[in-house]
Amino acid sequence: MNNNDHRAKRKTSPGVSSAASSPDSESSHSFRSKYSQLPPEPVLRSLLDTYFRSCQNQPYVYFREATFYRKLEQKEYPDYLLLAMIALSARFSDESFFDSQQLEAVNFYGRSAWNEIFDKAFADDNHLLDIHMVQATNLLAVVDFTAGRHRLGWVKIGLAVRFGQSLQLNAEPRPDLSLEEQDERRLTFWSVYLLDRLASCGVYRPSTIADSDCSTLLPSDNPEANQAMPGLRLLEEMHTIHEAGSMDPFAHTILMASALGRVERQALQQQGSTDRYPPWDSRSDFAAIYSLLLSFEGYSRVTDASVSDAIHAQYLDSYGMIDQQKAGHFIFAMMLYHMNQCILHHPYLFRKRLQSIEAPPPLSFVSEILRRSFWYAEQLISTVRSIQELGMTISSFYGYPMVVGGVICKLFSYHDDSTTSNMAKQLYHHTTEFLDSGRSLWGHYPKMSIALDQFHPDPLAARELVTASRSTELCNDPSLQPIENLLDYGWLSDPARFGSLSTNIANPGHHHVCSDASASSDESSILNAKDIEGPSLSEARIIPTTYQDPLGDRDCDLLKEFNLNNDIRRYEDLDMNLENHLELPPIQDPWDNFFVDDNQDPLAYSMLTR
Repeated sequence: MNNNDHRAKRKTSPGVSSAASSPDSESSHSFRSKYSQLPPEPVLRSLLDTYFRSCQNQPYVYFREATFYRKLEQKEYPDYLLLAMIALSARFSDESFFDSQQLEAVNFYGRSAWNEIFDKAFADDNHLLDIHMVQATNLLAVVDFTAGRHRLGWVKIGLAVRFGQSLQLNAEPRPDLSLEEQDERRLTFWSVYLLDRLASCGVYRPSTIADSDCSTLLPSDNPEANQAMPGLRLLEEMHTIHEAGSMDPFAHTILMASALGRVERQALQQQGSTDRYPPWDSRSDFAAIYSLLLSFEGYSRVTDASVSDAIHAQYLDSYGMIDQQKAGHFIFAMMLYHMNQCILHHPYLFRKRLQSIEAPPPLSFVSEILRRSFWYAEQLISTVRSIQELGMTISSFYGYPMVVGGVICKLFSYHDDSTTSNMAKQLYHHTTEFLDSGRSLWGHYPKMSIALDQFHPDPLAARELVTASRSTELCNDPSLQPIENLLDYGWLSDPARFGSLSTNIANPGHHHVCSDASASSDESSILNAKDIEGPSLSEARIIPTTYQDPLGDRDCDLLKEFNLNNDIRRYEDLDMNLENHLELPPIQDPWDNFFVDDNQDPLAYSMLTR
């Protein structure tokens, strides 16, 4: 494609053709023609400025701003990368160009970028991968996750990882590359690594990138200082290295993301149950992880001052305003530190870990675990709330740590001690308040808020979890079973939990739940669900809409029941016997539409579009 022609290619699919014949076809065509290509140059510049102001270092970073704009002037960036960037930044924009339809624009920009990436990566065996394809795919994975398309987000994360490994981004750059190129490779790889770690928060979601495969150095604010930066070994050798306190906050964020991988395996994915030593033994994995977290705290000093004091002391610009880019990774590293501690000491996960241990635990150790759990939950919630109170950018990921802290506080709200109980109730209220306030920016926040709001543990079972005892048995009360789902980032973001919000499966797109005019179809449904009991969501009031996304997700129309206590079910009413689908029409490749149109199951998609 000619870089001077800022027009992204658009691939027509059966889903689009079907929608084009609907009563809303004129409106749909208008949306496609307006938002399926790069906007006019002044609007594009404004959106890119918004990207660096609101998305850079939140927490991902792929370019240095000055270098990016210089290369932009030289027409070095493909359209799909620019489309992916504005797909992420459009939600923060107040440009009149959007006519208050930013969320719809996000969907179309993202799909247009993905169509072009798909064409280049899969339709032409001779096309060479480049770093921009890694960057754009990773950006689009974030767009998918925040829109509730977490399965497509996982696909794109996996592709970004494989693209990056094909380019050997996980290894140190060749010395013949310029310092700028070396720096961009490191920034891009660590952003892919970071998203892989964050998206792996869940019981059945192991991360893709192994730390042992990461030999490139940690990133730095100063590209020329990269050669002096350590690698991930720093996390294990923190007690012998003294330069951590003066390191780039991005490096701190990566170190805590690495620690998160270990915490996920130990606590969430219960690999700690195979440890030969109990958690109170200094030789155990639990003790090793806690030790490295404390070493990080000591050398990074991320907890030496309150968020507000640290920001005002270190991250104000010459006008006395908060420098969002410079402060972004400092805040994120602090948040990850407290979240790691919360998951590691989570009352439910800890008691589940004790089930595999025959010896009774020391009572003082259990008491200390519970004390740390509540204290770190308080610190985590206070950290994220401070970001909001300071008027800083709210990252798409911040909803998850607030749910983690909220679940702990919900359990402690049933504590015997009235002071602890009242404080826990107040902190829990802060978490739901935060999630509700972020609903206008991130479509998955209201889904998280609903899930947390509908968590009602049995008081006696919750009190048992937060009361120190020598018992190694985990209460089997069914009201506690949703906890594992509430700690699963993908599950929290999945709109399929809410069942069908449409009354017409055969024509899923003419009606939506009464919605905020600024929200997309899927997100609008969730915004209104707070006032509806979960099992009766399908009975919500239905009204026609003036705009229907022709490429909207079809998952919600196939899943009927929402039950917080159950895992996600996928198309149980569909016959998935391959022999019954041998006569599928040969006019289309269902896998092609799977990648292009955000559908979850190619066979299901083919059945719906026949």
